[in-house]
Amino acid sequence: MELNQPPVVGKKRTNWLLWLLLGAMVVVGLPILACAGIAWVGYGAVKAPVNAAVAALNADPQITAKLGTPITAGSSLDISNYNNDNGNGSAELSFNVSGPNGSASVEGSMALTAGTWRPEQLLVRCDDGTTFQLPSSLDSNLPEDEVDFIESESTTENAIDLDAE
Repeated sequence: MELNQPPVVGKKRTNWLLWLLLGAMVVVGLPILACAGIAWVGYGAVKAPVNAAVAALNADPQITAKLGTPITAGSSLDISNYNNDNGNGSAELSFNVSGPNGSASVEGSMALTAGTWRPEQLLVRCDDGTTFQLPSSLDSNLPEDEVDFIESESTTENAIDLDAE
């Protein structure tokens, strides 16, 4: 005689320690991930004028002839007086760039108009002392003494005509 007995089902046991650890990870981990995400998005927004400045450098034939292409920004960025008021604003920058043929320091200001960053006045100093100024409507490839003169003057853009005699 065979006994047909139903299989014995064991009690379901909940591992309370596992649930406690999982809960703690959620409580601690979600705010950390949220803060990291906000910081990442904020850094990307603040880095936008630097990206636009590097694009302007890569578009300038004199600077690319000197540094080569592609020109890339270094990891050390100084962005101050950042202002973005609904797609209009400005930022002051200071950072290093490098290309296959050399490197340079860049400092100056970028203007934000209708959501587009453009160079307002950027001074590019190559390691060998050569200096360029963007936008190119400003006097470009200036000797060092004329660059110092421009930096010491508090004038508006394009107000100094160094070629006029």
